[in-house]
Amino acid sequence: MEAIREHANRRFGSRILPPKLSDRTDIEVPEQVKAWFRLLNQQFRLGSQYIWLSQYSLNETDGRLELCVHVDDKAHKAISWAQSHRDREEATEIVEAVDGLLLSTFHFPILDMSKIGMQRAARDAGFDDLLDRTWFCNKPTLDGRPCGFCGPCTWTIEEGLGYRIPGDRRFRANLYQWIGCHLPSWRLRQAFLRTVRGQN
Repeated sequence: MEAIREHANRRFGSRILPPKLSDRTDIEVPEQVKAWFRLLNQQFRLGSQYIWLSQYSLNETDGRLELCVHVDDKAHKAISWAQSHRDREEATEIVEAVDGLLLSTFHFPILDMSKIGMQRAARDAGFDDLLDRTWFCNKPTLDGRPCGFCGPCTWTIEEGLGYRIPGDRRFRANLYQWIGCHLPSWRLRQAFLRTVRGQN
């Protein structure tokens, strides 16, 4: 993040301030927010960060925090579903959860943009090299490269930006899909996964 900020400020003027750090354990989350999250997580597999991020947004920005949720994100699916079912009585509970947890606490400036669309827009505006510095991997290798296995790595490949995963890591991930996923027991699958990930 600091490297991106430094490069961007050098190129476009000092427009990005240093990050403000907060400890999420200091954020008290109301039971209603937890209930909304449980419902949406059950329906859309929403990430747990929305529990505390929504309260942080209300506490620190009065609900104006911008999130770069985009096409194919779980939150995008939840919002799109709620918008298309808003007038249906049987959907009221989910619509209220989307409104309470997401739409009333965040702004979504690129909600209907895909990763390929972001890349195209960044290239047209001349900062695609900065976009390529962003991070997404949950479990990087010891030498700091994307693992190729975690959810964000898999989604990056599926959404058309596979070039951001090193070739050897893509090969290892594919090898697991071709062989490891079909092994007869969980223990064998986990052992094979550790081997192809390079954890043995």
